[in-house]
Amino acid sequence: VLDDDYYKRIEAIQFTMSHDDGKKLNDVSKADIILLGVSRTSKTPTSIYLANRGYKTINIPLVLDQKIPEDLMSKKNKVLRAILADVLDERLVRSSDALGEITIEILSDDLLSVMRLLKETDDLQFHQLIDLSAVDYLEYGKADWQTQSASSEGFSRGVGSAGMSDSIEDSRRFCVVYHLLSVAHNYRLRVKCYLNAESPRLHSVADIWPVADWYEREAFDLFGILFDNHPDLRRILTDYGFIGHPFRKDFPLEGYVEVRYDPEKKRVVNQPVSIEPRTLVPKVIREEDWLHSSKPQSEIEDA
Repeated sequence: VLDDDYYKRIEAIQFTMSHDDGKKLNDVSKADIILLGVSRTSKTPTSIYLANRGYKTINIPLVLDQKIPEDLMSKKNKVLRAILADVLDERLVRSSDALGEITIEILSDDLLSVMRLLKETDDLQFHQLIDLSAVDYLEYGKADWQTQSASSEGFSRGVGSAGMSDSIEDSRRFCVVYHLLSVAHNYRLRVKCYLNAESPRLHSVADIWPVADWYEREAFDLFGILFDNHPDLRRILTDYGFIGHPFRKDFPLEGYVEVRYDPEKKRVVNQPVSIEPRTLVPKVIREEDWLHSSKPQSEIEDA
């Protein structure tokens, strides 16, 4: 029967056949279904099957330099940001879309309620906590030496330690970052929560995602961030009796204690570190794509 359904299937088949190699992506918005994967031939039968059911299908093989179309990613991110704004409402401090990834910021007091919403809301379903990490923003944006200019004698290889100076407000020195995945909707989300310098403290999310147990122990061990209601908040990487938190920016690279063998006592002993603090590998801040920049050196300002 030559009815509307028949012509719809014919149109879908023609569209699908002309979009089976992933090279024609300028009208990706017209597709009903988009198939992504490494192999093209393995998805072709599926795309033809869908086309025979009236669905305009694009087959995109992710091989060589082929990437997911930016329009597709931006559309998906717009949908996710709209859902987040609606679900979180005033608890959403800010959100951003950079490099194809969504990042949101929330307050520490709203952490548990927000995380439960992210996991339990049908339109989100972030059932998987991929990673939890921490950041110390002390001295953020400051370099130990200039990277684009040097004297006739070249760069110095070791510079004296100038001490630490605050370069960011205390209320935002530390940040705990959660990386979430929604398998049901293929969403990825980064959640950031800033903490103050004096008492970095946050609720544990181990009741929501049990895998957070060891992640939070690592953040406590290396950064000194406390997680309330954690089932077993102990150090996980440093040794028993370790003093301080080694990933904090104000923790000396040499540490506080060194060990040596004492021939008189005939055993290994601890003693205050004897190494003079200095910067052996200075922190540098380079411009984006500095290594491959085509600009003359004279036109590039110091970072």
